[in-house]
Amino acid sequence: TLADTAVALADTLGYRPLVARAYLARGRVALERRSGDVGAADFDAALGAALPAGEFALAIEAYARRAYARAKTVGATGATEGLTTILGLVTWQGDRAPFASALLYNNLGVVARIAGSRATARWAFARAVDLARGSAGPGAVELIYARTNLMKLHPDLVARRRLGAEALTILTDRVGALHPRTLELALNVALAEDDPALAHQRYAAVVGTFARVHPELGGLLADFADDFAWMAMLADDRAAVAATADAVIASGADGADLARAQAYRRWAAGDVAGAARAFAAVGEGAAAEDWYACLLYTSPSPRDRTR
Repeated sequence: TLADTAVALADTLGYRPLVARAYLARGRVALERRSGDVGAADFDAALGAALPAGEFALAIEAYARRAYARAKTVGATGATEGLTTILGLVTWQGDRAPFASALLYNNLGVVARIAGSRATARWAFARAVDLARGSAGPGAVELIYARTNLMKLHPDLVARRRLGAEALTILTDRVGALHPRTLELALNVALAEDDPALAHQRYAAVVGTFARVHPELGGLLADFADDFAWMAMLADDRAAVAATADAVIASGADGADLARAQAYRRWAAGDVAGAARAFAAVGEGAAAEDWYACLLYTSPSPRDRTR
């Protein structure tokens, strides 16, 4: 690949700042594709080249991405090895590395959340949001996740709405209101509401817009619709479940996405036992048991509920 070629050329030249950037770039490709170790080894190599070269902002970014990649692949334990040194660099860099510093705290928040420490995660996300306000340029879009991460953990509805609105404004200004990423963000913002009925209503509006504007993105629509159909099912809104399933089926989704949509359609039509069997066929382990339990619980048949 082009990324592999860049790494090979940089290694041949041996110029450390270039080596660091090449490995960082290749790691980001793996991270975006969710392939292999999602870039952890490349981020480690980038860090190793950036530190002795005095490329401290790059080193902070490489460390932040390595921490995230490790936490996502092997767990939180060991993901933040060497953090004290990096925090020292953050302090020394001050406002010279706003993007890298904000990314670091956001990813530390992700590690803390994976470790089960919600309070630490919330503090780290809040720090990332503060630092992100000083970051312009292309990195501003990536740092939107600091706001949405904090939004998901914040106990105050007003604060959650404010964070969601800020994130939507930034992304809309950069890519437009109907871009898939903007609509995906709007779904997360809808879920931040306290009132399940209001969240359900807003989520439905966004899913409908996505289905209308991006019918070619069946797989992505299926991801969104799956969450919404689950919410609608819990609310016993059979019409919404049917409409959502029909949109996914019409989008050309295939494989497990299509199978789940068809299972939802069976539930909406009243065939709860058949839907349960369909979900069990595409689910795994505890997930399949959760589907089965929920489907039978929502069945109008007492006989189904006692199975």
